[in-house]
Amino acid sequence: MFLSYIIAIILIMLLSALYSAAETSITSLSQPLLHKLKEEGNKKAILICELREKKDMLLSSLLIASSALDTIGSAVAISMAVEIGGVAMIPIATIIMTLVVILFADIIPKTFAFEYPKKTAFFTAYFIKYSVFVFYPFTKLIQFLVMIIFKVLRINPSKRAREDETSDMLRGAIAMGQSLGYLPKEDKQMLDGILDLSSCKIKDVMTPISEMCSTNISISAEEMLSEMLSTGHSRFPVWDEKQENIIGVIYIKDLFHLIQKNQNIGRKKIEKLLIHPWFVSENNILSTQLKEFRKRKIHFSIVVNERDIPVGIVSLEDVLEEIVGSIYDEHDALKESIQKIGRGWYMVKASVKIKEINRYLGWDLHAPKTLTIGNLLQKECSTMPEVGKIVKCKDLIMEVVKLSKGKIQQVKIKKA
Repeated sequence: MFLSYIIAIILIMLLSALYSAAETSITSLSQPLLHKLKEEGNKKAILICELREKKDMLLSSLLIASSALDTIGSAVAISMAVEIGGVAMIPIATIIMTLVVILFADIIPKTFAFEYPKKTAFFTAYFIKYSVFVFYPFTKLIQFLVMIIFKVLRINPSKRAREDETSDMLRGAIAMGQSLGYLPKEDKQMLDGILDLSSCKIKDVMTPISEMCSTNISISAEEMLSEMLSTGHSRFPVWDEKQENIIGVIYIKDLFHLIQKNQNIGRKKIEKLLIHPWFVSENNILSTQLKEFRKRKIHFSIVVNERDIPVGIVSLEDVLEEIVGSIYDEHDALKESIQKIGRGWYMVKASVKIKEINRYLGWDLHAPKTLTIGNLLQKECSTMPEVGKIVKCKDLIMEVVKLSKGKIQQVKIKKA
């Protein structure tokens, strides 16, 4: 009789340990790894994904089974103790059984499952599947009672704050990867940039019309070509009478070929080269704009505001720079735009964006990343600052070095 009690307790504890391990392994198993294995056709991964889709039912079943087994095991141990030494043995049996449950049915299996979640989850997958089926009536009853208690307490479990949960999980995984040394800083910045595409608008990255390289339809073809060659851009918005009246886009190669073939080039011949401009709203999301660039096979568009007035331009390069940082070709000169002048000070062109400074200098300025350093300085001042004006903005010290035509041209900066 004594041996049968021991065998019963061992079997009960083994089952309880199995449920505890299954619960820990299924909840701690990496979702990306599970998705990858599912895509590869792994049957156990597919089964675990199906179980996790009904997480409330799964966890309730496992908890009910584990709790029931622990209670039954304790009852068997107490019965055995009473037969051996009477009622006086009950406290001793309770203490011993509590230690056994904590160690062998809880801590040890859960620790093992946490260390080897994939092996444990795959080993217990079918066992858990049938357990969920067996405990289904009890699970539904428990869930029904829980919902009644929630209603009495006026708790609504469906109204949990889960805003941007997936994005936050990804950002957390990326940050953890960098902190553990698995992910270089540059790769982290790139992945963060990809996630930012869905929340960043065109107006945050566009080149404003005041800084836009464009040309007047009224000037000669030679003058137009000279303007375009001086900037290094391959395409130009073309306007008539005023910069906001954009009538088309011209490519430098088309204009160059026209000049080579013709002596006298009038306005009408230039107008025939113009491509109809593609207008986009300044409030469009960058991820959507990137898809449109790929779909249309066009890498350049005119940005308009709510009143359909042109306010700037956006290119494929502008969108990609949000992911990989500034893309420099032979015409770009960021090294000339940000120059170290000693003792932590840098001379910076006012048109350089905060995000470019962060990437180039390895800083982490908390100012809006889409602002230029000139715009940030002016934003901090109520009026146009004079040369020599020093402004402190949170973690940055700025000094106006050069003004031209009512605009800030150069700024000295230093981390505060």
